[in-house]
Amino acid sequence: MAHLWKEDRLWKEDRPAGTGEPEWVVQPLDGEAAVSLGAASTTAAALLLHSRTDHGDTWLAMNATASGVALNGVSLHAGIRVLADRDEIRIRGVGRMFFSTEQLARVVPFAGAETATFCPRCKQDIAAGSAAVRCPACQRWYHQSDEYPCWIYTEQCLCGHPTTLDTGYQWTPNGL
Repeated sequence: MAHLWKEDRLWKEDRPAGTGEPEWVVQPLDGEAAVSLGAASTTAAALLLHSRTDHGDTWLAMNATASGVALNGVSLHAGIRVLADRDEIRIRGVGRMFFSTEQLARVVPFAGAETATFCPRCKQDIAAGSAAVRCPACQRWYHQSDEYPCWIYTEQCLCGHPTTLDTGYQWTPNGL
């Protein structure tokens, strides 16, 4: 699920100028077709548009005003751009935010596949409907149940991603 990292405006307004790092909050974009970006008291400065196809999800940033919106430091003059993971969106008078496509590891019923899918840990077939976890980094599927605790069996996936179910996001805009 895509999400936005947004500066916590209340915290930003309370801190003395030039001190400390901004606090970031996550706004999930799950199920959204369009998201307005801008100050609450004004019309949207930009829109995020979502398109879902058989090949995956695509998000677009579209400028809704004549100026004041930048994507990765480049002004988005009445334009539209395809968003990528970790793109920075700046809106004059609102601040900055980061678009992210990073997924969290979670146990879900395995939907099945056209060909057999084997768990990289136990090497057994993952049956459709069985509890499984897809690694957010390498996209490999693992069993995850009381009978087959393959995902949490070791501290890391084969790719090095942590395997605790409460790991949280691996990338945040902290320090940028």
